[in-house]
Amino acid sequence: QALWQRLYPDGPPKDPETLALGVRLFVAARDVWRATALARQLPASALTTELCNALLKLYITASKAHRVPDLVATMFRRRIRPDARTLQLLRSLPGHDLLFKDRDRLMWFFAEDQLQQACQEGDLPAIVSAALQLPQQGLCPVLAVQRLLDAAETHAFVTAPVAGALLQACAAMPPAAERATAKQLVACTEALLRRALQQPIDLPGAEQALISAIRIHGRTGAHGRLGPAV
Repeated sequence: QALWQRLYPDGPPKDPETLALGVRLFVAARDVWRATALARQLPASALTTELCNALLKLYITASKAHRVPDLVATMFRRRIRPDARTLQLLRSLPGHDLLFKDRDRLMWFFAEDQLQQACQEGDLPAIVSAALQLPQQGLCPVLAVQRLLDAAETHAFVTAPVAGALLQACAAMPPAAERATAKQLVACTEALLRRALQQPIDLPGAEQALISAIRIHGRTGAHGRLGPAV
């Protein structure tokens, strides 16, 4: 605090870089009130992953859990996820599942963490299981699709659950996300359709899933790319 006052006796400039520096300083000094005050002056675009995680850790370790839900809500809107250590601290909060007005936000973070771990370990059944647990909101389906596309390419759709999980996740993707992953999506849905011709997929709703795959081709501008056999 003394250093900050000497640097800026009349108060800090309002530019994002200076305010972010102040947040880091007061987080390091474990000054919850001043760190929060400066963070509130930051534009939403300047709330980086690093700052959000640092503030979350400070609130939890300084026994200021009442400040956690609002920050988590902000992170959710900004599509910023807690790092592994912050998630551990969140899980350690007594009654953490009751702290949040929208419990799905917290569960989304935990489900994403499980998916990341499964992907790092290359555990295909765990990847599918974790992806299917993601709540169907915002970024979640996009992450699921990206991870499942990776799994599908690695395992060449050898299992029906991968195909089913991929299509369930695709069905929940916003159009902009479909376009962003269109090239990879087209290749994988074509692989799925070809596989279905060779060996029927024994999966509840498989027929509807294949119809969804064809619709994805249409929505991503992939008309005419299906091979003659398909």
